[in-house]
Amino acid sequence: MLRSSLCAQLPRKRVLGNPSSRTLLLPTIRPTQSCASAERRIGSKRTLQAHQGESGRKERSAESAEENKALSRRVIEEMFNKGNLDLGDEVLAPDYVDHDPSSPQEIRGPEGLKRFVPTARSAFPDTHIRIEDQVADGDLVATRYVVSGTQEGELEGIPPTGNRVEFLGISIDRFSGGKLAETCDNYDALGMMQQLGAIPSPEEQQQAEA
Repeated sequence: MLRSSLCAQLPRKRVLGNPSSRTLLLPTIRPTQSCASAERRIGSKRTLQAHQGESGRKERSAESAEENKALSRRVIEEMFNKGNLDLGDEVLAPDYVDHDPSSPQEIRGPEGLKRFVPTARSAFPDTHIRIEDQVADGDLVATRYVVSGTQEGELEGIPPTGNRVEFLGISIDRFSGGKLAETCDNYDALGMMQQLGAIPSPEEQQQAEA
């Protein structure tokens, strides 16, 4: 559009009627350095705008990922470590669900998690979850953690043992609308049970078979 409007060539025309008339040459407009420079500036501007748009999207995505990681940390550090149950109403989606392969039932909704946390903390009053790593990708946050605590209360029919346990776990959280919508947990439940003495360890099994 710019070249056709500014850089078009006008044809030569002859003034008719008088045989002695002279040829009237209309000035020809040729592409000039200013035209080319203008085109380059427009092209550069569009490239810059596209780059800024992509950069802006990446920055917003990075900010969202960091916000999601912070929410995952708050659930662990405030709800599980400190027993702040009110946080559930603030950060959990109404249809929140927690998938735990070692649990017979899924934890559903903020109220479900608010009932589960006191149960876990009553079995291990000094429960502490230490976050080792966190990785975020889109609306997902993966957290690797270590759970430690002393069993001073009943745990799923197991009477208090006074044993101290420490085991690894990984959770994957999915966020929607700025709230935690879903959690998939996978932790060393077998190792925890062995440390409690509810299940014999490999060494104890070997000794019993000897």
